[in-house]
Amino acid sequence: MTTSHRRFHTVVAGLAAVLALAACAQTGQPAAGTSPAPGATATTQTTRDLQTCFGTAPAGWAGTQRASLPTTRFDPQVVAVSGDRAYGGYQTATGVRGIAALDLNSGALNPLVTNPVGTAGVLGFAVAPPWLAWVQGMGQQFFGAWELHARNLDTGEELTPATGSAGIPVPAPLLHGTELAWVQSTSVDLTAPAGELRVYDVAAHKQSVLDSGVVGPPVVAGPYMLWTHGGGDAAVLQAVDASTLVPAALPARLRAQTGVRALAGSPAYVVWDTDRNHGAAWRLDHDQLTTYTVAEPYGLQFITVAGHFLLWTSGAPAALVMDLDTGGGYLLPSVGLAGSEAAIVRTDPLGASNPKSGSAGNTVSVLATSSAPAIPACRR
Repeated sequence: MTTSHRRFHTVVAGLAAVLALAACAQTGQPAAGTSPAPGATATTQTTRDLQTCFGTAPAGWAGTQRASLPTTRFDPQVVAVSGDRAYGGYQTATGVRGIAALDLNSGALNPLVTNPVGTAGVLGFAVAPPWLAWVQGMGQQFFGAWELHARNLDTGEELTPATGSAGIPVPAPLLHGTELAWVQSTSVDLTAPAGELRVYDVAAHKQSVLDSGVVGPPVVAGPYMLWTHGGGDAAVLQAVDASTLVPAALPARLRAQTGVRALAGSPAYVVWDTDRNHGAAWRLDHDQLTTYTVAEPYGLQFITVAGHFLLWTSGAPAALVMDLDTGGGYLLPSVGLAGSEAAIVRTDPLGASNPKSGSAGNTVSVLATSSAPAIPACRR
């Protein structure tokens, strides 16, 4: 699955978040290229509004190189909570594509799924070891028929909990323990979307429906599994207990948020956007809401929360990281970036691209999330 393929599908499926990161001048107005101010800190408040900014990342963000893949491009998308594996799309110089796991200790790359020849490939995937789930495009185009597969990487057991018709896209699935969740479209009219949020227990082989109507793909944040219900300005958050799937009552101010679009979650945060230039983060352990005003040109895609950092890749060969505590951020010269509470994984190109396979191979570097230096707040 190439980066461009993943980007197209994520936009179609509505999974792409649309925060952005731009610089703040000393006057507090956006100014491209301004660096975060050394020593600046954010005060602890129940509600905060931060202007974001970016600068050049210091050496402490380089990480340690773990692998060099001269003939294979690896695009990390999921980092195991244990910090010992990264999962992502891969493409060899000969054009073979699929999903692979990279051992972050040895640097060994292990292909797990190979795309059938002549198909659109993997449209999205999720991992919760030992389970891997992925949406396999069965046609030559991204709007073709698809199948949702789940495989136990230890036993080899494989299931196909769902399929979909051509012309109806499906967002990437979510795996939490043995619970596999996804949005199954129930409308063939793309101008009037409707679907069901389904959950399939891959161990018990039982399926349930959590919500229906205009629903968005779920994420796990703290004790919750959350998703959006409703479209546009009417979209609000819904939640269940992630362990029991019993409806859960969100904090009042979180329930009051409207116009919620793409979501990301972690043990401590729920992050979302309301439009391309405005986003928010709810810190669960502090009952704190922070809103972020962002400026062009760095629209956020493939959002990941790792510790108190927000990670994403831009349309250019670059990756971005923002400190959710301060609003300060860095631009990283990377082609891939993903993370978890345990580790942040970045890939950097080894050479120029070619028409057949896209970019050349890349290197893979790892930085323990707990060791990632905090990013100073913006100058004002």
